[in-house]
Amino acid sequence: MGFWSIATFLVAGIAVYVTWRGRQAFVPPRYKWAYWLGCSLLLASFILLRILKPGSGAVGHVLTWLGSYSLAAFFYAFIVVLLLDIVRKADDFLGFIPSSFRQSPSRVGLGAIAVLVCILFYGSWNAWHPVIQPYELNIAKKVSGDKDLHVVMVSDLHLGTIVNRERLSNMVGLINQRNPDMVVLAGDVVDGDMEPFKEQQMDDVLAQLKPKLGTFMVLGNHDGRSGEEITHLLADGITVLRDQYQLVDGRFYVIGRDNRGFQPSSKAKIALTQVMAGINQEKPIILIDHNPSNLDEALTSGVDLQLSGHTHQGQMFPNNFITANMYEVDWGYLKKERLQVVVSTGIGTWGPPIRVGNTPELVDMLIHFQ
Repeated sequence: MGFWSIATFLVAGIAVYVTWRGRQAFVPPRYKWAYWLGCSLLLASFILLRILKPGSGAVGHVLTWLGSYSLAAFFYAFIVVLLLDIVRKADDFLGFIPSSFRQSPSRVGLGAIAVLVCILFYGSWNAWHPVIQPYELNIAKKVSGDKDLHVVMVSDLHLGTIVNRERLSNMVGLINQRNPDMVVLAGDVVDGDMEPFKEQQMDDVLAQLKPKLGTFMVLGNHDGRSGEEITHLLADGITVLRDQYQLVDGRFYVIGRDNRGFQPSSKAKIALTQVMAGINQEKPIILIDHNPSNLDEALTSGVDLQLSGHTHQGQMFPNNFITANMYEVDWGYLKKERLQVVVSTGIGTWGPPIRVGNTPELVDMLIHFQ
């Protein structure tokens, strides 16, 4: 059984549990079928969005927004209801809940809905207000010319119906205000479906990025479905590196890795040492890899700095506990012997336009060479 099949069954199970407990608290028996139908349609809206891919028309917009928010609502409703059920079971032994609440499940249910609404409002507001995350790094290699490099990195934009042209314009404005030497787009620039990207002419907005040394991009797991199309649409000022490297300004190398799984099954994953063949190891080496899951390969290959995204730091609490155990670093800075790693939470969102327990960010780095 594939990942998406397992995920679908898991989401369906959560939705059934939440819907069943909600019906017990609020819905009279004569309305139960209408209630079940309404909840089923909410859940189906997200699944239909992924299956039908209705594009950016009216139906596509409705399914995108309704499906995305309903997924988050079911997710946090499950957590709230599960906690309430644990408390209720504990009360069977300890008897600490006042009788007025025990005999009025609708009152408890209204409180749970109030908590859920607050979480969704906060998470939505948080997702739309990125912060500037600064880093100051040192790479102990000599370069000719300017000894400082100002880099702005963004990852996981997930451009589409929700993260639209207006939000992209705001992001580009923030980057240009900082006047960087180089911009890095560290994967998942598009949310899989190219139609909203093309219809809103987002490539024209990305073309407004004007760093002195250029913009470098790699493809993420969502870009992979239409990687060739993205590459052809982007402006000349954006260089897409697919298991390739480039010497920049004669001072340092930038390497771009294809996301894991892009290669056909008949073609083995290219080793990083093979990608780096011909690189002068005496110069600083910066690796852009969307997924931060194989840091040892970068370390043994002689990379000085790896820039990654992908994790979203879980996006919705408590998923951050999962990403923290999946990766050596799921957000922030890590120094591993000579290798330095910066992982961004990303600036956009996948699925629900909600972030809880983390903040969308634009990473602003000042790198000092020896």
